[in-house]
Amino acid sequence: CVKLTKVYSPDSITVISEGAFGGCALLSSIEIPSSVKSIETYAFSSCTLLSNINIPNSVTSIGNMAFSDCKLLRKIIIPKSVSAMGRDVFVGCYSLTIYCRFSNSVSNIYGWDKQWNSSNVPVIWGYSYN
Repeated sequence: CVKLTKVYSPDSITVISEGAFGGCALLSSIEIPSSVKSIETYAFSSCTLLSNINIPNSVTSIGNMAFSDCKLLRKIIIPKSVSAMGRDVFVGCYSLTIYCRFSNSVSNIYGWDKQWNSSNVPVIWGYSYN
C-alpha cells in the first residue's frame, strides 16, 4: 500500500486488524467508523504522514505498537471507552500529544499495560470536546 493516502471505511467494520495499514507511509487521513471496537497490534505502525486521528467511543482496546513510528502524529484523542492498551502503543511518535477523556492517571485505569506510553508522550488527562 505504498501509494495509499486516504482510507474511507464502511460502518460495518468492527476491527482494524493486525498490521492493516502498517507501513502505509503516505497515509495521511483516516476516519475510523463508530462501529470499530478494536484496533489491533501494528494497525497503523509506520504511517509516517498520519498527523491526527480520532478514536471513536466504540473502541475498547488498542493493541501493542498500534501507532508506533507515526512520526508526524501530533494529536490523538482516546475516549473513555478504551479499557485496554498494549505495550509501546506510541513508541517513535515524537510530535504527539495524547488527549484522554479520563480524569485520572493511567495507573488507575484497569487493563492498560504499564508500558503503553514507554516514550513518555505528553498526556492531557480529562480532555473534553464537543
